[in-house]
Amino acid sequence: MAEGTGIGGREIVINTQKYRVSFIEKSGGSQGPVGNEAKIFKGIGEPVSDSIYKKISALADANDVRLTCSMKDKRLDSARNSSVIEQALDEPEKAAIVSGRKPSGPCHIGHKLVAENVGLMQELDIKVFMPLADLEAHLDPKIGEKKFYLPISADNILDWGASGIVLDAAHVYYQSEENMMFQMAYFASRGLTFKLCTDIYGPDEMEKNFCFIFAGMAQVGDIVLPQAYGKKYSLMLAGPDQDGHMSMTTRLSEKLVENVQIQTAPGTLYVSHMPAFYVLPKEDGTVPSDDEKMSASKEEGSLYLGPLRNHYDYPAPGTKKLREIKYLSIDERITENMDKLKRGINEQPGRFQKFMATTNDVLNEFKENNITLENLEERVITLLVEHRMKRAAVLAYACKVAMDDPLMSNEDKNKAKKLSDRIGRDDIINEHEFGKRPKFWKVKPQATEKGISPWHSKLLEYGDQIVL
Repeated sequence: MAEGTGIGGREIVINTQKYRVSFIEKSGGSQGPVGNEAKIFKGIGEPVSDSIYKKISALADANDVRLTCSMKDKRLDSARNSSVIEQALDEPEKAAIVSGRKPSGPCHIGHKLVAENVGLMQELDIKVFMPLADLEAHLDPKIGEKKFYLPISADNILDWGASGIVLDAAHVYYQSEENMMFQMAYFASRGLTFKLCTDIYGPDEMEKNFCFIFAGMAQVGDIVLPQAYGKKYSLMLAGPDQDGHMSMTTRLSEKLVENVQIQTAPGTLYVSHMPAFYVLPKEDGTVPSDDEKMSASKEEGSLYLGPLRNHYDYPAPGTKKLREIKYLSIDERITENMDKLKRGINEQPGRFQKFMATTNDVLNEFKENNITLENLEERVITLLVEHRMKRAAVLAYACKVAMDDPLMSNEDKNKAKKLSDRIGRDDIINEHEFGKRPKFWKVKPQATEKGISPWHSKLLEYGDQIVL
């Protein structure tokens, strides 16, 4: 591939065995997520309208639900297809929120910010669909092996449940086991064109990572999946870095609506990215000026919730391969996060202030006083300890559900019993009744979709590795 300057901007030339293809950029580059895993996106869609906030507030009042800071203070980043979102909020029982992730590493407080808002939507009577992108993880050269991404999935599920998403009222599934997702992705792919893919992902990625389109199509299937299960509205709640996939879904859904395969085009609410509080300097010692977000792969500037940590090998410059996953004790977690925060304060104070401006939405949820440097350490420690207790409550409940599940094998029930005994001996449940449904789950349980392994079995499969 060659690059030059064209009349409208950058020129990119791709040479194949038979063709020479030239692209001249006419307007701003693509916003696809490939290669932008740590980049902060802002205002990528249309502003979230006052009407949407008012409808959410009215639903919260009607259901006696407290709003998250993101909703109460109108801090969402942006939206797509606002008219569809408004219609869905008028008929919440006919709507579903899709919000999942690729199991690539530990959850950080940016994920908690998303999870809290997903949990709010559940309390407003909106069904939640939670895809685990195991297929994408399997094809990711940085991860690639089940022995890594399936235990990571189990740990991520536990963090979601501890962050307020009611797992027994959600459709939690691996992409590889959800046949309806494949069907919807296939229907949608009939509308794919070279022009559409190039506009969304850019010519660079069309050459380097063309196969990523298939991951994009799987996410299209995820986003419209609720309508295959009878919902009228499909909404996505995620970070704005997912806008490339959403743009693809929006364009392809026009054909799906036309063919009566879905009822409405999907809409999206984007939760603001959590800024990284520290960025590694370059080889020459200079610090990148661009803002970066917290990331599962950028631990130096991310505040992780649970014990999971990735350890990588670096076989060549610019590449890495997951070597092993490890788990930290609660004391190790507190020490690690405190050390990282202090480095950010001392070495990159300007970047740290941007982090402080956003972190109120997580550390200050429902509290009166704003986060300051003086009370930051106390709040972070409180967050980590409370999160650990909630992970314990969710896991203990998963064990109880598994032991009472007539479809679980005796072997799996014995696994659940051993894990339950280990949690009990650790004496970490405190105010939560051991094995009971967590008190912070306020939505009634719902049946698991047929053909999908229940959420608790996904946890217990790797229960021997889970650390609270």
